[in-house]
Amino acid sequence: MAPVGTYDSPSPAPGSPAPSSTSAASLIVSWAVAGKNVLVVGGDQTAASRTRFALDADASVTVVCPSSQVSDTLHPLLKEVQWINRRFIQSDLDHQKMVFVCIEGNPSHAKEVASLCHGRSIPVNVSTASELSDFSFMSTYKNKSLQVAISTNGNGPKLASKLRRQVALSLPQEAGTCLEKLALLRHKLREADPRPSAGTRRANYVNRVSEAWSVKTIAAMTHEDIDSLVRTFLSSSGKKLPHIRRGVIRVVRVFSSDVDDLTRRAFRALIESELVLADSGIHSAVLEYVSGDLLVLPDERDLTTIEEASSVVLQTLNVGQDVVRLISSDDHISVKDDAEFAFYTKQGVEVDFLPFVGGQYKSVHQTTPRLAPEPVLAVTDADRDSLEADLGEVVALSGEDAVSHIAYSLSDLSFVYPGSPEATLGHAIAKWSANGITNSFGKTHSSKILETRPGAAAVVHGAASSGSAVSALAASNALPSMTPELYQIATARLPVVIHAATQRINPVDFSISQSCADVVSAAYSGFALLSSSSVQEGHDLALVAHVVASVSKTPIVHFYDAVRVASERTKIKVLPSEKLSAAFHSSHKVASAVKSIALADLTQVVMTNLKPYFGHEYKLFEYVGSPQAEAVIVSLGPSASLAALVARKLSRAGLQVGALNVRLLRPWSARHFLEALPRTVKSIAVIDTTAASATSAAHGLLFLDVTSAFYDSAWNLPIPTLRAGAFEDGLENFTISAVEALAHHLLAGSVVSGFRLKKQHGANGEAGLHQVILWDVESDKTEGAASHLTKYLDSHFGRVQSYKVRSSIRVEPVSATHLRFSDSLSSSLVAAPHLVEAADFVSVHNSSILSQFDVVASLKQGGTLLVNRPGSTQATLTSGILADELSREIPTEVRAALVRKHVKLVVLDAHKISSDFTLFRGDPSGYKQLVLEAAFHFLTSGPNNAWVESLQERLHAAGENDNTVIRTKVGAAISVSHHLLHVTLTASWAESKASDTIASSLPVAPQVSVPLAKREFGSDDDGDSDEVHGRVAKKHHAAWPVVFKEAFELHSALRPDLSERTYTVSVTENRRLTPVEYDRNVFHIEFDTTGTGLRYEVGEALGVHGLNDAEEVAVFISWFGIDGDQVIEYERKSGDGRSIVEYRTVQQLLVHVVDIFGKPGKKFYQFLVSHASDMSERERIGWLGSGDGAADLETLTNEETPTFADVLRMFPSARPPIESLLAAIPEIKPRHYSIASAMSLHPNSVHLLVVVVDWQTKSGVKRFGQCTRYLVGLGVGDRVTVSIKPSVMKLPKSHDAPVIMAGLGTGMAPFRAFVEERAHLKANGKKVGPMALYFGSRHKSEEYLYGEEMEAYHADGLLTYLRPAFSRDQKAKVYIQHKIKEDSAILAKMMLDHEGAFYLCGPTWPVPDVKDALVHAFTSHTKMNKAAAESRLEELKEEERYVLEVY
Repeated sequence: MAPVGTYDSPSPAPGSPAPSSTSAASLIVSWAVAGKNVLVVGGDQTAASRTRFALDADASVTVVCPSSQVSDTLHPLLKEVQWINRRFIQSDLDHQKMVFVCIEGNPSHAKEVASLCHGRSIPVNVSTASELSDFSFMSTYKNKSLQVAISTNGNGPKLASKLRRQVALSLPQEAGTCLEKLALLRHKLREADPRPSAGTRRANYVNRVSEAWSVKTIAAMTHEDIDSLVRTFLSSSGKKLPHIRRGVIRVVRVFSSDVDDLTRRAFRALIESELVLADSGIHSAVLEYVSGDLLVLPDERDLTTIEEASSVVLQTLNVGQDVVRLISSDDHISVKDDAEFAFYTKQGVEVDFLPFVGGQYKSVHQTTPRLAPEPVLAVTDADRDSLEADLGEVVALSGEDAVSHIAYSLSDLSFVYPGSPEATLGHAIAKWSANGITNSFGKTHSSKILETRPGAAAVVHGAASSGSAVSALAASNALPSMTPELYQIATARLPVVIHAATQRINPVDFSISQSCADVVSAAYSGFALLSSSSVQEGHDLALVAHVVASVSKTPIVHFYDAVRVASERTKIKVLPSEKLSAAFHSSHKVASAVKSIALADLTQVVMTNLKPYFGHEYKLFEYVGSPQAEAVIVSLGPSASLAALVARKLSRAGLQVGALNVRLLRPWSARHFLEALPRTVKSIAVIDTTAASATSAAHGLLFLDVTSAFYDSAWNLPIPTLRAGAFEDGLENFTISAVEALAHHLLAGSVVSGFRLKKQHGANGEAGLHQVILWDVESDKTEGAASHLTKYLDSHFGRVQSYKVRSSIRVEPVSATHLRFSDSLSSSLVAAPHLVEAADFVSVHNSSILSQFDVVASLKQGGTLLVNRPGSTQATLTSGILADELSREIPTEVRAALVRKHVKLVVLDAHKISSDFTLFRGDPSGYKQLVLEAAFHFLTSGPNNAWVESLQERLHAAGENDNTVIRTKVGAAISVSHHLLHVTLTASWAESKASDTIASSLPVAPQVSVPLAKREFGSDDDGDSDEVHGRVAKKHHAAWPVVFKEAFELHSALRPDLSERTYTVSVTENRRLTPVEYDRNVFHIEFDTTGTGLRYEVGEALGVHGLNDAEEVAVFISWFGIDGDQVIEYERKSGDGRSIVEYRTVQQLLVHVVDIFGKPGKKFYQFLVSHASDMSERERIGWLGSGDGAADLETLTNEETPTFADVLRMFPSARPPIESLLAAIPEIKPRHYSIASAMSLHPNSVHLLVVVVDWQTKSGVKRFGQCTRYLVGLGVGDRVTVSIKPSVMKLPKSHDAPVIMAGLGTGMAPFRAFVEERAHLKANGKKVGPMALYFGSRHKSEEYLYGEEMEAYHADGLLTYLRPAFSRDQKAKVYIQHKIKEDSAILAKMMLDHEGAFYLCGPTWPVPDVKDALVHAFTSHTKMNKAAAESRLEELKEEERYVLEVY
């Protein structure tokens, strides 16, 4: 059938009334055009669409269109149709049954063709003029041979689309397959009894099968099942259908009248089942959806009732139909204990309980909505109200929010310098200010976010000079730009406090690391420098800074780590706004009484005075560890927190180790420093984050201060050995184990200057401490699971720490959320400022992460690894398929670590579970988060009623008032336990080249980076336009956005403009197969796919995304007179249709993106004409781009095949702006090549067989195909972007089926893969059928491609028949069709008697001769005549047993 369309009724006569909205303006029809002639006139995108429709309907298609008008979308279809390369003429309508006119821009020509069609009574559709059309196309839902269309007679096209989607959703998923199986049954019945008189009996028999069996049963029929039906039909009675499959009883528990309460599986079962047994209590609203027979049972479910209904049930089940059992209950039902289901199981019936929404939650307590509390200052989300608690209440906050809370409460004005447009610094303050929240002094607070640039702090200086209480929040990279103003502020003694988040930004990859180097720029400005090493200190010392600045009139930079402290979310003691006011005034009063003392002493006075509020007395230099320590580690920031943990641990073990936390860096107080040190110290290691860079040879400020303290002060003991160093880059090295190793080396006297701290083997933990890591890919939208889990833990555990490591510089951003929690308030490691090293539980929410990161490295011995992996089912687990697939997907080193650590591996498919519960409402991504959150609870603590109750409260708090949604989400959560697949790790997983000390080369954590967001231009476009736009951009517009506000686009794929997935592979071999002197260069190329995730099936094609020749591009750039380094803002469509922007240089665009050496069409000449300044050139370009000049353009194209670059050289006065030129040239399209390898034999590589495409123009210019030129020039190690394209070339499902292969030249490629696949099966003990290969080329000595391999397979017996045909090795030319004809008896037997498949790959020219040879084989060795043989060949084509892939 052709696609469904509408046949238009005659138009009303002029002046007649318009038809009413209820009159039929059109009629839905469908034409059977299989085997009939269909003509397509034109070459645009619509022509391509119409051609595809006609081909799908098995029509014989002819396309009439000059080559110059063929669109890119139509071009690949021309090899499947008859193409007439000229303009339409009247005789083209001869023998045509239907015509599509797709002529854009020439309405008179379209009208002429339509008139000729009307004169001959040929139905015609004109794409640009519905008034000339006899019929129009409708949007349809297609499932194989099933089509669904809805017409509203033009009154509501959007409504029609909506109704069509709803109808499609209600259809059985197997409907299309069911129709195909019925068609095959009809065909076999016709073969078995072709008599015309048997037609009615055949039709009735097919109808009986359709009525008696369910859609699912019919769809599942095998060839053997169909043959059994045919035998029954031919038997004497033919009344009783054979047994195929027994049905299943599907149990659905119902507790309300709302069908929305049903899960998707339950709803589908209800509407698809042929018989439904329902309790009498089931509401009629649910029963309305029953489409099959309905039997309502009495109230009593006793054995008598069950037996009475069983005859109907068993009869239904025995003919393969499923039965739905609706039970008015929400209680747990045991198959074993329930009398009804125990009865059926004894009869051998399968009983399936479908997921349902738990009834125990059907009456969720409807709480009165809580009034929103008055906003408070410490947070940006729902935790805000908790800050109004009494003094000492513990609140979960990030370091950034803790500092912001103090800054806002104690200032009138705040200025924010985030350093990056996407940074969150200052967002909380901006929100509080916008909401009019007053500070601790009852004043309104103003806030402004500013750009970092020279002179940026002038506004701070001005505001402070006016007497306002001013604070600033800044990324530390803003401080160097503020330096001049900092001197002025300090000179004027203005009590400004700058809260600086310190970090080092790598200008190459935008990664960030821990560093205080930028703070050094303020060290000599007169500002005091005060350091915080944790979230709690960030809150407390921010208050100290404001008090000291206010009393001493000394400005202060209070700095804290941006990498760890700012982002870490943990429970701290927070002073709410009114308590802050009391603390500030109290300490201010005490400090004012002694304000004349040195600033260091004054700061210590404030710290001491605030002890009642903090619960801890801070010190300028705080020492922990052994009182008689000989080795001391000096540091500041988070490094000091690590060092303190190590010092406490080692000193308890009896080692003489200590740690000194430097809080006041400026003014430096040598006296306080030396007083804090134990007098027994012999060696000091300074972890110095103030150095200019981590690898700088120059010492940092901290080390210089420590050194000077021993020489400039009254230190009368031997000067300790002093060493300075830092951590290696990467958060994975910032660990307790690294600092502990430093302490041991320090005691042993083996520390050298410039030491670098690295993570050591072994991890830290303590009793009662729980550690979890949750991995997410940003685009999956699953990060909410970690957020919700953190909030739940906050309310159920005494101490909780959460830290998210996120890398936005990856193609697909990845995050890892590290959680620590404990019931013990005294747990020291909960607050440890480093990544989790020994997690109890790791959850990977996207299985692709397994090949990118070593997620097992952070798992403790015996820990649990949960992997969310689509397609994972109980069936794949039981069969061993899941374990096999995982073993291929997980890197060798990681697999070995799983076994070595005795990890409990659990897999689930969160998407499948979510889909089962998302029917009428609900966001699937929200359900997926919920499923992953529930999996954590089931695997760590089992069923948890407290969590379920908190989930209900959370949903209510989020504004969800629909109990149906709440019940559904709760039901989805509690169903998770049934879908957790526990994978048994096999011994083979541990087999690797490494031993217990095996180390994975994969990173253990994402690289923290500057937060970057994608910048989108425009809106989604529903059209098919591939239009691109280019704009010249200043070079700094493409620079990292830390300095400038212009953000740039990060693409989510290697080729974001493509819908298919792409991979980067590397060349391992590129070998010419033909002699150098031979005129055809055929070469074999292999690519390494290790670690890319690329997988392919036998027969598929590899899309190669080729590049233009860089040297040719350089020549063109020089000739055109443009700057190759000029940055272009290049806007185009992404693979999913969105507008995206890329920043690339001209040289990059011409090499990687724009097809500058491709073939221009008429539109390019139309574009170019307006840019020509020479009148003669302008006239010539205009002529070639016009309709009248089409013949000349076609001649030029055919004879000279000019490229876009050639056309520009032909008309040198035409110089469009480079951004316009780039937008006018299409992008490089991938070229697809049949894969010449089987993945079963080559699991980590893919092979191609390619011939260099070259030709000579009429003028003698040598031309090359763009992609083959690119491929032939590749060397070993070169990286290539590729994609996979499905193909019709598929081996038969049965390994026993004969395979006949006919390949010409490089058409040999897929057949090498076929032979390798069968060789692999045979080597593994599988029985394989016979194989015949017909290979054609010109000469055996030059072009016997893979000849030695095929001869070897032939000698081995795998390749049963090897029939090469070398056309020019003898006087008479011999082609493959001759060899096929010689083997007609063999081929007839293989194809007809043993259900073999025939494949042809290569150029189109031999197709008619090959077809004739096969028809000859059928007629010579069977009773078929020529017509029957041709018909049988067409049937084999439909059955995918006569497959042509020609070009």
